[in-house]
Amino acid sequence: MDSVMLAPAADRVAVQVADQVADQVAVQERLGGAATVRVRDALAGPRRSARVVHSGRDALYVELPAVAGRGPGLVGVLSRHATHVPCGIRTLLDRVDEVDQGALLSISDGVLRLPRHDLAVARIVDASVPRSSAIGAALVEQLRDRLEGARRLVGAELPDRALDALRTGDPSAVRSLLGRGSGLTPLGDDVLAGWLAVGRTARVAGWTAVAEQVRRLAQRRTTLLSGTLLADATRGEVIPELRRLLLDGPPALEPLLRVGHTSGCGLAVGAFLALAEPEGSLR
Repeated sequence: MDSVMLAPAADRVAVQVADQVADQVAVQERLGGAATVRVRDALAGPRRSARVVHSGRDALYVELPAVAGRGPGLVGVLSRHATHVPCGIRTLLDRVDEVDQGALLSISDGVLRLPRHDLAVARIVDASVPRSSAIGAALVEQLRDRLEGARRLVGAELPDRALDALRTGDPSAVRSLLGRGSGLTPLGDDVLAGWLAVGRTARVAGWTAVAEQVRRLAQRRTTLLSGTLLADATRGEVIPELRRLLLDGPPALEPLLRVGHTSGCGLAVGAFLALAEPEGSLR
C-alpha cells in the first residue's frame, strides 16, 4: 500500500495564506469602462462613500454625495448588454458585480470600488446630440410614417393634449407627462427627455420654460434614475441609439425603438415633437 506524505503544518498554513492573498487580489481586479467626461470627473476627488440605489444583473446605480462644489449625482455601472445611458459606465462584463441595495461603496481618485473590481473610466465617449444636417425638416418627414407604431404605444398611455402642448413648447405639458406611464423610466419621462435633448440643439420655442419646469418638479414626481436622465437630456446628452438616429436618419430608427420596454419609443416620439413644426402632428 502506497504511503501518503502529509505536508508539515507550517507549510499548510503558508499555502492557505497564499490562497487568501490570491483571492483578495482577484477580488480587486482592475476594470476599465467607457463613459462621458462628466461621469469620469464625478468619480474624481477625495475618498467618499456612494450608496447603491439599484442593483441588477446588467446595471447597478450608486448615488454620489456632493463634493468640490458639485451636487450629488447618480452613476451607473453597466454590463455589455445594458443600454449605455449618459450617466453610466459601460463595461465588457456579462453581468455586473452583485451588491445589495443600500450598500456603501468607496470612491476615490477616479475609482469606484466594487466587490470584485476596481472600476475606472478608461475610454471617453460622446453622448451629446450631434449638430447635423440630418436634424431638420427632411428627417421629420421621413420619420412621420415610420413612427406610427410608436405613436400608438405612446398615445395609449399619455394624453394627446399633453403631447400637443409639448410640441408647441408649452410648459404645462410637464405636469401631465412627468412620472407618468410604464417602464423603469416612465414613458412620459422618456418623451420629455427626447424633446429636451433634441430641442436644446434645435433651439425650439419654449425650451427654457419646459426645462425649468422639469427641473422644479422632477425630484417630487419621478424616480431618481429618471430624474438623472432628464437632467442629462437638458445638457443635450442621449443614449447612443438616439444619437445614431440623428446622425444617420431613418435607417437607425429600429434599434432605437427596441430599447427597453417603452423607452426607445418615448425618446423617438419626443425627438420628433421637438423637430416638428407646431402645426405638425403625429396623428
